[in-house]
Amino acid sequence: MTQTLSLSSLHQKLEKHAEWYVAKYAPSSPTFKKNLTLWMKKKSIFPTNQSDAHATINLIEQLSQKYAQYGLINDREFIASRCRKWSKKGWSLQYIQQKLAADGLQKQLINEVIKELQTQNNTPSPQLHILSIMQKKNLTPVTSSPELNAKKKQKALAFIARRGFSHSDAINILKQIGF
Repeated sequence: MTQTLSLSSLHQKLEKHAEWYVAKYAPSSPTFKKNLTLWMKKKSIFPTNQSDAHATINLIEQLSQKYAQYGLINDREFIASRCRKWSKKGWSLQYIQQKLAADGLQKQLINEVIKELQTQNNTPSPQLHILSIMQKKNLTPVTSSPELNAKKKQKALAFIARRGFSHSDAINILKQIGF
């Protein structure tokens, strides 16, 4: 059931929600735009009239630019914070790049931020990353049983692959720790 609101009252509600969303979260511009659109659809207040819909989409774009100008929406900082967060979770940089690109962020900006983080040494090497993940997940070899080691090695390889690391990095690390 769609509510019928005047365009001005719809825009007032949209601006109020936008202010709340930016205050609560530190969104990227694609996330911000997507959230506002989904919020209107969820509330059944997205305009059905084509000219009103275009005006509303233009307002969302204007709000995005306005908050970006104020520094409340910062794609560069959003990417950097996600890289740090997901890197600590054990995700590879390749996987992080894919996830951010799927979220609608510019690939060039993603690559720039990741290079900056790498030069600042805020991201560990893939080998150190894999080692830390394996220690956290207790994926180390067992000396008593070769069959158990083979199963554990396969489990470790599958786990590392799901995290987005290359097969060659995974094999090198497994050899280093005795698999």
